[in-house]
Amino acid sequence: QQAAAAALAADEAAVARSAKTALTDAHERVASLEVECASTRRTSEACETQHAAASAHAVHEAAAAQNSQAALVDAHERIAALEIEYSSALEASRGSVTQQAAAAARVADEAAVA
Repeated sequence: QQAAAAALAADEAAVARSAKTALTDAHERVASLEVECASTRRTSEACETQHAAASAHAVHEAAAAQNSQAALVDAHERIAALEIEYSSALEASRGSVTQQAAAAARVADEAAVA
């Protein structure tokens, strides 16, 4: 009986050691997973920060593009207005030259008659 009890005690001790080893391994695996999870969380936060920055930059670039487009449209409108103003000034100048020539011809005619 004593031998059987000793054998049973030895088996139970072996089972307890095995369970303790398995528990230690499980704790080590949990600790390892916690470290990995923390690292993954930091990576995820960095990615979210980069994404937010990229989104903000894209919004800024889109606004800048809209402003540039508006400035381009304004410039084209200003050019068209200046072309009209130039044409009017040119016509007025031509009219003035014609009037001056006519006045000079009248003066010459009056001088010739006199």
